[in-house]
Amino acid sequence: MPPSTRAPVALVVFGVTGDLFAKKIAPALSALWEKKELPERFRVFGVARRQKSALNFRLPFPFSYIRGDFENPTSYDTLLAALNTNDAEWGMCSDKLFYLSTPPAISEIILKNIAASKLAQTCADDTRSTHLLIEKPFGRDRESARALDRLLKKTFAEKQIYRIDHYLFKRALQNVWNFRLSHELFGAAWSAETIARIEARLLEKEGVEGRGAFYDSVGALRDVGQNHLLQMLALATMERPARDTPEGLRAARARVLARLAPALPFARAQYRGYRTLPDVAPRSDTETYFNISATLRTPLWRGVPIVLEGGKKQPETKKEIAIYFKNGESVVFQLEPDSAIFINKTRLLLETKTQSRDAYEALIADALAGDRTHFVGNAEVRVAWNFADATRREWRKTPLVIG
Repeated sequence: MPPSTRAPVALVVFGVTGDLFAKKIAPALSALWEKKELPERFRVFGVARRQKSALNFRLPFPFSYIRGDFENPTSYDTLLAALNTNDAEWGMCSDKLFYLSTPPAISEIILKNIAASKLAQTCADDTRSTHLLIEKPFGRDRESARALDRLLKKTFAEKQIYRIDHYLFKRALQNVWNFRLSHELFGAAWSAETIARIEARLLEKEGVEGRGAFYDSVGALRDVGQNHLLQMLALATMERPARDTPEGLRAARARVLARLAPALPFARAQYRGYRTLPDVAPRSDTETYFNISATLRTPLWRGVPIVLEGGKKQPETKKEIAIYFKNGESVVFQLEPDSAIFINKTRLLLETKTQSRDAYEALIADALAGDRTHFVGNAEVRVAWNFADATRREWRKTPLVIG
């Protein structure tokens, strides 16, 4: 549909002065604007606490800044008035998309104030809709995730909620499931009968510099294990969805993750020098690396060893999921530095960097189109936390290695 005929959209970004907007969201929106993939009537309303004079936004699309305290209800009244004025200028009611680009604790404050305000109300004639985009982590454990979901449901129906795991929008990860469907030879052999082991890893050369406060409260498992790595594993091991719909896909991922259980051995470590970083506790026991063994308690995968590995300050950046067959063959899906599949170490380049689409471009475009296929469902969040919580309980028996 050409931009001029699309529904008008007001995108509200809470935490617009943060790194996520500057490094990911703004570039993605700018790229979509330049490609004419945004509606003709489109405006971003940025909300944050800083003075506007401290901002240095150079954006090609219409942008309005609203300074406000997230804890103060009057800030939401100011935002509502700005949205209503914008609709009046356009001469029509717009779709509203609220994007929480804020730490979890602040996101909860924002959600409570949205619920108490009239921000999430639809147009009088119900011709337009409101939706919410929220970044991970979705809680700190199963119980806090349930509390967050109850808070979300006070204002939004499940179909209005877009939980973001941007890895699900990486073409390389989507290729895992597409490859299984399109390659009959491998698809037929995709089970415990022929597969010896599965390994998924997200290793980075970079450390935690500049993110000490956030990372020390989260750790490697919550940062990349409970979400990115489990989604990678789900796409590699799930059975065909019962329904060819976004809901069917999410249900298939949730079903396989519900049968995942931790198994010995475990390893968790912290790189030397981590405790000296700003905003990191001097005696922090937060892991910056983990290596977890797991099993899937399903007939299809019973007995297949699974390894999940993630960490910072590693010798090399390696982001991949590898399938090793009993006959010695292998398939490796590489996420970075580019999207590629290695079959028995022979490299198949699926797309170059100039051909690829940024994950944030894809997720914003899908959210604007109302396509929830690659967003995370509540059931997936719940079962992923079951696994992470069980793993952390076992970790009490495992010493933290420094080095």
